[in-house]
Amino acid sequence: MVATATLPELKTRWLAAWPEALERWSRYTQLREPIFLLSDKDAKPYDMASQIAAIRLLDQLIMVNLQHVKELGLDECALAVLAHEI
Repeated sequence: MVATATLPELKTRWLAAWPEALERWSRYTQLREPIFLLSDKDAKPYDMASQIAAIRLLDQLIMVNLQHVKELGLDECALAVLAHEI
């Protein structure tokens, strides 16, 4: 477990897990990359403060609150969280 990753480093690692998360469902799944929110302040306009991740059904936008991910020690759970949101 890499507990010392900064939020930008965590974003890079989670973004790298995105293609595999899509593949878990189907190679034909076409969703754009998630947005990664680096703080509850950034997450608030999306109603994502204190949330881990969500998919907005209106436009299929996946949002991940990395501050909350880090607070909960879920740094290494990118694949599980992202695939769940798909």
